[in-house]
Amino acid sequence: MDVPGPGRRYASPVPSLTSLFGPVLPCGALRHLKAARSCRGPQGCSGDYDQTVTGGAVIGTILRRSGVSADEVARRLGVTEAQIQAWARGDPPLSVVDSVARACSTDLARVLAEPEPDPHDVGLLETTLAMTVDQRMQRLKAYVRFVEAGRAALRNAQ
Repeated sequence: MDVPGPGRRYASPVPSLTSLFGPVLPCGALRHLKAARSCRGPQGCSGDYDQTVTGGAVIGTILRRSGVSADEVARRLGVTEAQIQAWARGDPPLSVVDSVARACSTDLARVLAEPEPDPHDVGLLETTLAMTVDQRMQRLKAYVRFVEAGRAALRNAQ
């Protein structure tokens, strides 16, 4: 693996994620890893969105999603665990982030394209999955009645 170890640097400059995408991540280029604010403007992003995506944040996401420990990644790459942790805290070059992704058997493009799951959505999914089929059907019927009542109210208001 072509990754710099402790105290070693690349001979040629290698771009970091921040230098590639800048401090503002334009909508459509990539999905936001963590949204500081909810997207609400044209193409889904407000004008005041200022979340910076660093290589370290991406490495943290890779480690969290893959379930591979920093110690194991360090062993696979032939570097120290302290180096992995330093990369996760900083903004390493894109090639280092890609090396970490490969060491975790993860596709970097997929990590960048998939947003972090919303905890609220996860909670709703867990609640729904804990229900029986009959409970889910009752919930669906109640929702349909709610929507039909709303439509009827709108028709009556016009």
